[in-house]
Amino acid sequence: DDDGATWAVVQENLASGAPITALAVDSLLKSKPATGDVIYAGTAGAGVFWSSNGGGSWQQISEGLANKHLLSLAIAVSPGRVQRLFAGTAAGAFSLDTSQLPETVVTWQSVLQLPAGEIRALAVGNPPSTVYAITPDSIFKSSDGGEKWTELGEAALAAFDIDLQALALPPGKAANTV
Repeated sequence: DDDGATWAVVQENLASGAPITALAVDSLLKSKPATGDVIYAGTAGAGVFWSSNGGGSWQQISEGLANKHLLSLAIAVSPGRVQRLFAGTAAGAFSLDTSQLPETVVTWQSVLQLPAGEIRALAVGNPPSTVYAITPDSIFKSSDGGEKWTELGEAALAAFDIDLQALALPPGKAANTV
């Protein structure tokens, strides 16, 4: 625990050669296992993997993903304190209720209010119930942990020939800052 000064391999060949394309560390979990951090890893072709012991062992959790090529992952909390893992893929966004892990087989649900195309980036704001998603030409926001989504700046973005690739939020800023 040296704030990232040194690194160690915790798992080689996690997904039989599929590169890891997205990571999410569960810093919101109230009752973290004593063995380490909860980590989610998205891959290019093998779906999503979950570790409850800081990467010591992994379990695949890809049931229900229409596309197993992950572009982004983010963890949000709804006002009702339901924690959801969001996955952005080339076939849209999906969500998973993480409270069910590891007791039951969990199934991803399609986020129907977002476009069915490429969800390139996901980010969680402040408070953690605020979630942002980007497509190649749009930015979407949810203020309730992903239950409802609205498109931001549709008219302003339409005036430009843009190709959005990433999304970054300033640390500690209010939910209305993008």
